[in-house]
Amino acid sequence: MITTIKNWNGKEIKVTTSRGGVKAVCNYEDNLIIPNKSIWPHPDIVKKLYKSNHENAFDEKNFSNLGFYCDLQSLRSEDAITWSVFGTLHYFSKEKQVQFVNSLLKLIGVEHHVSDCFIQLWTRIAHPETRVSGGPELDFQIVANNVVVFGEAKWRSKVANNQGIHGNRSQLELREKYFEEFGTKIFPNAPAKIILIVGLDSQLKNCQLGPNCHYVNWKRICEGTEHPMKDELTKYYAWKEKYGN
Repeated sequence: MITTIKNWNGKEIKVTTSRGGVKAVCNYEDNLIIPNKSIWPHPDIVKKLYKSNHENAFDEKNFSNLGFYCDLQSLRSEDAITWSVFGTLHYFSKEKQVQFVNSLLKLIGVEHHVSDCFIQLWTRIAHPETRVSGGPELDFQIVANNVVVFGEAKWRSKVANNQGIHGNRSQLELREKYFEEFGTKIFPNAPAKIILIVGLDSQLKNCQLGPNCHYVNWKRICEGTEHPMKDELTKYYAWKEKYGN
């Protein structure tokens, strides 16, 4: 059944609920922060506009504005908050991006200061065990003049421990292995090579972190960094916490 709720910015939007109790917006854009006066959709968002494997979890049919249900519509979507925090930075100056990255590094206790950076979402890197394409997908990647960050975003899901060619490595171990194998060759000017997992404390309290791994929760990023949309992110996080659990 289609119902209405208030969006993070107070707009009334249409939602439906899966048989498992997961709320989903009817218009995927209602689940995202979209900066004003933007060229839309951003190419990173286009990567995620495909039919979800979870479409059959909903009794309601044809409720999506896309003509098919995509995972960005779920209020539990980790991709939606990843975009809203990291993707929105594409629409701001390099100065604003650098300011955010430096505040993020400070937040996680990394004593490096960057002067330039690139930020990209949902890119695949070489498989660290086979060296061929189709390796781990990085939810976000920050490449700066002296720092590189491989980001793993979680909402309610846990870190997978069945990765690698033998299914015996975790998602974080694969990224650690990538840095061990290729880090110095590919990022010779970056003394700080960081794996950053962002999630909810309740989901990740037992997560094993390697020597290059750092963890921070979404609330601290939304409220405690120098993001150009900090006010919007604070409201967005509170809304997602209310409806996305």
